[in-house]
Amino acid sequence: MSFGFQLSTLSAENQHLLWEALRLAQEKNIVLVSAAGNSNMRASDIYPCWYGGPNGMCVANLQSETHLNMKSNWGERVDVAAYGTNICIGRDEEGVMINKGGSSLAGPMVAGLAAILLSMDVEPRMAKRLILSNVDPVASYNGQMIRGGAINPLRTVQHAIRQLASKPRGLRGNENLVRSD
Repeated sequence: MSFGFQLSTLSAENQHLLWEALRLAQEKNIVLVSAAGNSNMRASDIYPCWYGGPNGMCVANLQSETHLNMKSNWGERVDVAAYGTNICIGRDEEGVMINKGGSSLAGPMVAGLAAILLSMDVEPRMAKRLILSNVDPVASYNGQMIRGGAINPLRTVQHAIRQLASKPRGLRGNENLVRSD
């Protein structure tokens, strides 16, 4: 699921419905990746980013390996950042590439990393922990900080492989898998 907006724009009834949907998604062990937004402000009223939860990850947009995009929202509720600047989203009628940027384009990078981990039989809550514990530092600029850092997919997957290899089962959960060590 990927969407984001200011909660204050919703009616009280719709806020309640959204809150309940997010709660149920967390209860069903669904990983929720949401965009932090692109208003260069603290992401305190951006949903579902602000909701968080044990399986929720709020994503900021990186300009480079170590710096947030100047338009990206930030704050203590923003879990990680991923590259979402100058992303090719297709071609126009003349065949010219169309490039866009924003946290909505950074979010799928994190969702893809989470999907890789889930395909390895990593539990959703552990997927979030693995992603957060394997980030690279992101520079703070004028107080624009995020809780975690920039995702590092290679280190995250390597950590997951080491963690899964230490368990007495196969990568896909097959307890009857015979190892040939």
